[in-house]
Amino acid sequence: MKNVFICIILTSVLFTTLEPVGKLIAEDVSPMLITAIRFLLGGLVLLWPAIYAIRKEKLKITAKLLLKTALLGVVMVCGAMVLLQQAIYLSASPAVVAIVFSTNSVFSMLLARPILREKIGRRHAVAFALCMCGILSGADVTGGVSIPPVLLTGLAAVIFSLYTVLCKKAMTDIPGAAVTCFSFLFGGGVLMLAQAMMGVEVGRFINAETLPSLLYLGVAVTGAGFWSYFKALDLSTAFNASLVFFIKPVLTPFAVWIINGLPPGANIFVASALVIAGSIVATKQPGDRTRIGTRG
Repeated sequence: MKNVFICIILTSVLFTTLEPVGKLIAEDVSPMLITAIRFLLGGLVLLWPAIYAIRKEKLKITAKLLLKTALLGVVMVCGAMVLLQQAIYLSASPAVVAIVFSTNSVFSMLLARPILREKIGRRHAVAFALCMCGILSGADVTGGVSIPPVLLTGLAAVIFSLYTVLCKKAMTDIPGAAVTCFSFLFGGGVLMLAQAMMGVEVGRFINAETLPSLLYLGVAVTGAGFWSYFKALDLSTAFNASLVFFIKPVLTPFAVWIINGLPPGANIFVASALVIAGSIVATKQPGDRTRIGTRG
């Protein structure tokens, strides 16, 4: 459990900085290009752990395996992460985007029922209601300014949840490092190819101002962050790994304050509390009164 705890904390800290650092270059680099670059970099970082895992498990690389990871990459990178980066670009506060995206742990519980045959009950309905209240609290629904990024982030959270559940299923046959690496490289490659077909001059957007953020998002957040996330998922359960997403909304308002200079409002803290409460309810095991989200 010590290694799982370290992975969860490392992932939480790295994931916390995604939205605020992404916001720094959102006006200079398109959401699709940011996503393509960071997942290609992240996939390259994960290449050695993936090769090590493949050799250790004596896994045979087949067309079926490559197709499975390619489809996962398209779902994750071209779907969830492009929507998330677009939401970061549109949102006035990256903290709102981070809080809404953290609801993916609840959606994972709901999707685990049809895909992984995991039971869901009344507590999942309560968790869903709490998270939805958190979304409404975090969004400025009265002014209408935050509605589009909230909707985009909510959709990204659902798609990311689908990716997480499908990855958990795939990891019964393929090491987590290999699933993550190949899906990132395929997804980032498809996006970069799309940019080339659209005539985007990639080099024009990589300069002294954007390069540090792009490298950080690719190497640290995407490479190291997702490696530690799926390591926790591989070593433990989906319940334990989902702890990341109710540590993240606690830290993100302060990260946004430090990185973007945007002090959090009262609604941000209310939203965080509701999302965290919903995540705890969703991940708490029946009969477990001592520890949240632990099972073996």
